[in-house]
Amino acid sequence: MKLSTANPNESGLKPELMAWYLDFYKPLSYSYNYNKKAKSSAPSMAMRKADSTGEVVFEEPILAKTASDYVSTIQTSLNTEFDISLPYTVSSANKPTLVDIRNYELKAEYNYSAAPKLDKDAFLLAKATGWEELSLLPGEANIFFEGTFTGKSFIDPNNIKDTLSLSLGRDKRIVVKREKLKELTSRKFIGTNQKETYAWEISIRNTKTEAIKISLEDQVPVSQNSQIEVTAIDVAGAKYNKDTGKLSWELNLQPNETKKIVFKYEVKYPKDKQVNGL
Repeated sequence: MKLSTANPNESGLKPELMAWYLDFYKPLSYSYNYNKKAKSSAPSMAMRKADSTGEVVFEEPILAKTASDYVSTIQTSLNTEFDISLPYTVSSANKPTLVDIRNYELKAEYNYSAAPKLDKDAFLLAKATGWEELSLLPGEANIFFEGTFTGKSFIDPNNIKDTLSLSLGRDKRIVVKREKLKELTSRKFIGTNQKETYAWEISIRNTKTEAIKISLEDQVPVSQNSQIEVTAIDVAGAKYNKDTGKLSWELNLQPNETKKIVFKYEVKYPKDKQVNGL
């Protein structure tokens, strides 16, 4: 028996910030059609074929205890095939069986990442290169770190650039907080316009016994209307993408060290309008 503080039921996948767009509120009207009829169909089953009598039979998937040493990878014009040459017995139990097809070792760099607007925890990321030669297929991946199952992720080679980034799970020993600074948040009326100023403080504390490197992400809104003006007053040294509003910092923290970041932005718009998304 092995006990661990890891929680496989809690997602270990680091959340991604999407662009935060602002526009004026526009009420929408809806119409309903109650004449729709529900359709049902029998669930489809994979791996069907017809025998010589025309009867449809279902094949059991090819499974084995271990097969990684007996698999050859074949690249065709359109697909990747894994040829398993080792015969083995398939259990008749009504449960899935895992087959070890390939084992790979990749060099990876490890660093932490956090987006406290979406999730208060820090996530450990492994960034590996050279994945292009592995013939990876899109699908769900079970993540094991230091012999412990930490959760699930999804790998899509079609959307990976130079580096394969895997989220290995949460580290509760890195404490991240995000709070609105009320004393620096204000609302003013200037002529026919209204100006709202916001200030946020992010604090990060490293309670681990070793130094860490962490990537921190947050954002400011992006206007989709010429009457809404968004100004980043102070981004606290962040790398600022004006098209998406994303802010990113690269920080190094020593053991038991705490760092704080304060960023500010303001939104100006006509006072007789209501901004959606603010």
